[in-house]
Amino acid sequence: MGLTMSQRQAVTKAIATRYKRASRADKGAILDELCATTGWHRNHARRALRRALVPRVARPRRPRLPMYGEDVVVALRFCWAVLGAPTGKRLAPVMDELVATLRRFGELDVSDEVAGALTGMSAATMDRRLAPDRAAMRLRGRSHTKPGSLLKDAIPIRTWAQWDDAVPGFVEIDLVGHQGSGHGVIFRVWSGPGFDLVAQDEISAGVAGFGGGEVLAELGDGGGGTPGW
Repeated sequence: MGLTMSQRQAVTKAIATRYKRASRADKGAILDELCATTGWHRNHARRALRRALVPRVARPRRPRLPMYGEDVVVALRFCWAVLGAPTGKRLAPVMDELVATLRRFGELDVSDEVAGALTGMSAATMDRRLAPDRAAMRLRGRSHTKPGSLLKDAIPIRTWAQWDDAVPGFVEIDLVGHQGSGHGVIFRVWSGPGFDLVAQDEISAGVAGFGGGEVLAELGDGGGGTPGW
């Protein structure tokens, strides 16, 4: 099986400098070697060696004009929201039926050209057009707690001197993340079990993030029957 064009170009580029610096007799041997490797004629191999040393000017590609206008993107965004923000691979196969149904019930007022563009759009193009909207839906604070000196310095450590926690309402809380085995999900849930050391009472609440405001709001709603909450 012969070499591909890219492999032939790589071999030619590798020996072009050695060919230029070689003597007349050595150049003949290098040409024979290249012709035996690539199957080229000697004249073609000689031209290929000369061209391999000429630097190529990289010309910037002309930017391609967008195929879909803003009206198509707005309609796509609406269809995407109706189905609960699926991925392009799930959205593209049902666009024919979805667009027809929405237009029939007056929920989507678009022209035939825009409807045709929606049904003919590929899944990859849908994902690219909806990427800003999908990024805006991501919750902040999705990562788990990371070690750091600032956090360590702010957490009091229980030593031989016991804490003054013999007061109802003093709780110990630990947030546990529930996101399954994948890390590419949009929504994650944290459960915050709290235990009152004095009242011996326990409450749990689910929060969408582990920011201070979310945790206090959820545990405040869930701890109405606990003294001190």
